[in-house]
Order: sequence, then structure tokens, then C-alpha cells
Amino acid sequence: MIQLLQQFPVKPQVVQNHMDLVDLEWEFRDFLAENHILLQAYGSFRGIAEAKEQEYNSWKHILLQMCEEIKQEQGIQVSPTQLVLRFLLENDVAVISRTSKSQHLKENNDIFTFEFTNEFNVQLGGQALLFLSQKKIEFQGKAQQKKIDCFSVFKFYF
Repeated sequence: MIQLLQQFPVKPQVVQNHMDLVDLEWEFRDFLAENHILLQAYGSFRGIAEAKEQEYNSWKHILLQMCEEIKQEQGIQVSPTQLVLRFLLENDVAVISRTSKSQHLKENNDIFTFEFTNEFNVQLGGQALLFLSQKKIEFQGKAQQKKIDCFSVFKFYF
């Protein structure tokens, strides 16, 4: 991206990229913000919703707990997808939500009907950082077993 910005006089205004709670790229988002480029995320719930691995169950549990907390405190039923979309928007990431069901479309449009507290923001962001650090450690262990240069692999993927 740096080379692109240096080589061409016209900067992009928006960059679309996959981003969800299990694949947050804050450094990339910060770089774009510094260059006045909007990050627009797509597939924002796919990583969690489609995951079959046991490790993703903690995400589902946290999101469902937060939904229940909002229902108890605010009397509003929200979905985990609404929480993810709202989290990204609260952190200056535009989102393209996808759905083929009218109920999900309505939910996607109703993400401002509940109060999204700073505690929710910190809880989701902290869990995301913890998850990513665990994935890096796990990946590093696998890479060392295969005698791969982890630093260059991390630099490419993370």
C-alpha cells in the first residue's frame, strides 16, 4: 500500500477488505486513517458464524452474553451480528453487511437501536487481541515445526 501511495498521485478514498472480530487488522486501519482513506469491511461476521473450530465457541458465548445483557438492561433484543457491526462502526470501520434473508437485513439496519457502551467496546476489542495473539503463538509453533521463517510469514499474514 505504501508503494501504491508513493507511485500514484491520486489516493484511493476507500479500501474494501475482509475484517471481522477474528481477523482485526488495526495497524492497517490506522495506516489508512493516517492517509485519509476509509476502511470498508465486508464479511464482518463470517469468521465467527461459519467457524466449526472449538476455539470460536468462546466468541459466540461472549456475543450471546452481551446480547442477553443488553436485553436485561435496555429491554432490547439484539443479535450477535448487530454487535459485531456496531463494534466495527464504533471503531471507525465502515461495513458492508451481507445477507439473503429479510430478517437479517432488518437487523443489519437496526444497529443503532441500543446503547453500545465503552465496556462492550473494550470487551470485544480485548477479546479480539487475545484471540489474535493466541493464533500467532499457535501459528509460530507450527511454523517452527516445519522450519519456516516465522517473522516473514507473520509479516505477510499479520
